[in-house]
This record gives sequence, C-alpha cells and structure tokens, in this order.
Amino acid sequence: MDEAKKQLNEPKKFMISLEKYNKDNIADKVLDRINKFLTDNPSFNAAFAAKASKAAEGLAKWVLAMVKYSKVNKAIQPLREELKAANDKLEEANKELEKKRAMLKEIEDKCQALRDSFEKTNYEKQMLKQQKIECEVKLDRALKVNESLVC
Repeated sequence: MDEAKKQLNEPKKFMISLEKYNKDNIADKVLDRINKFLTDNPSFNAAFAAKASKAAEGLAKWVLAMVKYSKVNKAIQPLREELKAANDKLEEANKELEKKRAMLKEIEDKCQALRDSFEKTNYEKQMLKQQKIECEVKLDRALKVNESLVC
C-alpha cells in the first residue's frame, strides 16, 4: 500500500509509467492476480470505480484494457510467429527470384548479342551474294567483249 501511495504522490511520473508500461509482456502472475480479483468481484467495472473518483475510473479502464489486450496478444502470438516465418520464407524466395532474374537477364543479353551477330552476318552474306552476282555479270560481259575482240 505504501508503494501505491508513493506512486500516486507523483501523478506525472505515474502517468508516464502507465504510458510506457510493457503491455506485450505482462507477467502471468500479474494477470492471474487481476483475473482472480475480477472473478471475486464480478460487479467491478469502470462505472463502479467511478463512484470512488474519476482517477479510479480511468485507472480501472486502463487495467481492464490491459487485461483484454493481453488476452488478444496471447491469442495472436502464434499467428505473429507464423507471419514472421512466412515473411522470412518470402524474403528467401525473393532473393532466389532476384538471382534467377539476373541469370535470365544475362541469358537474354547473350541471346540478343547472338541475334545481332546473326543479322550482321546474314546482311554480309546477302551483300556478298549481290557482289557475286555483279561479278558474274561483269565476268560474262568481259568474256563477251573478249570473244568479240578475238573473232
């Protein structure tokens, strides 16, 4: 009781301690004591505490909210752990996906280089065919001119 009086004598410090209270790790022993009190006093609620004072009403609301929060937090803790595991797995899969995308990009770049080389070589081939045809035509003309000079 002396500890309670001591804390309530410094209201600002007490309010800060409530705001910073580690609601995610409320000890089971504390929750058991609060639940036992609530079980033993079924009529206890914020309106009941308001009969004593507005401060008591606010503190009662805070305590009841912390109890509800703790129940919900414990219920969803396995889900949070599953979510973390799923996110870790997703992160690994995304890393692997990035590796595969990099490999794919490298292969696509090589394919494009081969396509470009093929097109260039094919163009050169067509140019050589055209030159061959022109040379054959010139050779044929030269042979005809040569025959006409010899006869």
